[in-house]
Amino acid sequence: MPQNSAKLAAASQLMVPQAGLTIMQQGGNAVDAAIYTASTLPVLETTSNGINCNS
Repeated sequence: MPQNSAKLAAASQLMVPQAGLTIMQQGGNAVDAAIYTASTLPVLETTSNGINCNS
């Protein structure tokens, strides 16, 4: 089975995908990066995340 080494992360804030890419560069998989990215986004974009969002 061929392995692809390309990594991609996207979000509305510039620093959020960088956090996910850092996890993948350190050997984490896509699930690790998604969890870390999802936990980073509410810190940087507090008004549009979670149960009580304003969007």
